[in-house]
Amino acid sequence: MQQTANLIILRGTRLFDTKKILSMYQFLTKRTTLPVFLLILLFSCKDRKGYIADGSPMIINLDSAATHFSLVSRVDCVNVVEIEAKDSSIISDATSVQRVIENNGRYFILDDKFMSIKAFDSTGKYLYNVGALGMGRGEFVRIEEIAYFPPHRSLLVLCNRPTKMCEFTLDGHFIREVNMGFWATSFAFPSENRRLFYVNQNKSELSEDQNILLTDSAYAISSRMFDMPKHIRSTLKFSGGLYSEDGSIYFNPALSGTYYLMSNDTAKPAFRVNYGSRNVPPDVTELKLLPNLRKYEYQCGTFIKDKNYLGFNYFDRGENAAFCNLHSGKVLTSDIKLDSLNLLFTNAVFEGRDKYIVVLDVKRLSGFIKRNYALLIQRFPAFTHLNVDKVHPNPALLTFKLKSI
Repeated sequence: MQQTANLIILRGTRLFDTKKILSMYQFLTKRTTLPVFLLILLFSCKDRKGYIADGSPMIINLDSAATHFSLVSRVDCVNVVEIEAKDSSIISDATSVQRVIENNGRYFILDDKFMSIKAFDSTGKYLYNVGALGMGRGEFVRIEEIAYFPPHRSLLVLCNRPTKMCEFTLDGHFIREVNMGFWATSFAFPSENRRLFYVNQNKSELSEDQNILLTDSAYAISSRMFDMPKHIRSTLKFSGGLYSEDGSIYFNPALSGTYYLMSNDTAKPAFRVNYGSRNVPPDVTELKLLPNLRKYEYQCGTFIKDKNYLGFNYFDRGENAAFCNLHSGKVLTSDIKLDSLNLLFTNAVFEGRDKYIVVLDVKRLSGFIKRNYALLIQRFPAFTHLNVDKVHPNPALLTFKLKSI
């Protein structure tokens, strides 16, 4: 009976606390043997799981019956950055730009199709590639995500073939890499020595049946959380992810309308997007859901949050962008029914140093830009620098700020 009580005490220990474990050891050695204690300790550590707390999230109403405001009506300080196109700097296409990071006066662009990370200066001039294709040190065959790492002022690259994390200077020089024993599609770091990874339904011996892994900087797993969804088994790169924004970390499960605020090993719902009748049903099977996704609306794999706005891309018979003012609750969308010029702001949106960045698909929109050129330069004079008669093999970056609403 006494050993059972000891087991309950140990399994209630959520994190590995040296002083607490030592105290337990001193208590237990008076009542049981050391091997039994070690067995209990190992068992309790292996089973540590995080917690999903209750909460009252802020509702972002994207129901078609709700009142929305035109995004283009509130944009300000618009600038167009033409991305230089030559043999070494070609980007596959605008829709394959998975991440844009602005830092140190440079733009780092992750091309999900060409599996490349290209650096450009603030004017769009090509500078260099970060890493290279291959299986050696500083090389990769499959890149999943990149992020700026403030403690080292470096760039972290999450790879899945091979499974490792690479680190580079902002000048593109290889620093180090650490092999990982698990597969993930996105990550975030609450501190220099802690990491969170989104497994994205890719169950393994290490992940067990949990979708979020918490590790140290050596990628040893300390805790797990979020049961893998029962109705989705496939890895979905077009929806959901982990995001480090505004000093906090948020998790959006694939095809879920909820953003969870992550704190240590606890998650709490912070924002919930409501699409009304076009919400993804929570219990429909993958076999019926994936072939019929055009019937529903859901968030894509982008997320922005600062002191004024929360922004993301969402699918509504095509990609759109939405920004919710965190003070007023009013929502801006790139719905072209509100203003045809919203078409310029529908692609993937990212956060810059003091502005927002949209990937502008110049090739696809060249006809629209030519037909509406007079109106366009009247509204946004920066477009006078875009040569509409030129063939644009690369997308451009459209940067802007938002007025309050």
